[in-house]
Amino acid sequence: MWLELINKIKYEIEKAHHDIPVMVGFYNPHNAGIDERGLVMLGRGEATVIDAKVHNMLKQEFYIECWIRADSNVLEDAYRRIAELEQTIEDVLIDFREQCGALNEDICVLSDSNYQIVDIRCTNKTDDHDSMRPFTGTQYRFEATLYDLNNDTKGGIY
Repeated sequence: MWLELINKIKYEIEKAHHDIPVMVGFYNPHNAGIDERGLVMLGRGEATVIDAKVHNMLKQEFYIECWIRADSNVLEDAYRRIAELEQTIEDVLIDFREQCGALNEDICVLSDSNYQIVDIRCTNKTDDHDSMRPFTGTQYRFEATLYDLNNDTKGGIY
């Protein structure tokens, strides 16, 4: 289910037609082939049960990293470009969250695993502390609240 969720987020970013490369998995920015368009990387985090009394609900954490390459010695140029990339990704995810909240089944149901995305929210946003020059990056931590629509699994391992 977590891989399907990450691929769904990847698809939503690609579908927005911003010409930003999107990868599943985290790579060292120096080895990821980041060009002038930037790069978005997605990866999984922790999965936890929300409430022991509601067996079909769980939280799946995932991460999104946004990276740009800026060869200029003026840090403000890099900051401007990463801020633009952040805004683009945030706009896509806000739209995705709103569609899930409206119960748009084409968007909010992960068809292979039959989990419904009930909500998705950012719980943390942090920068790379200017440690990866000439790359500048931002990492988002998200939680997706999911409901298992499969009657027979009763929340899987939880």
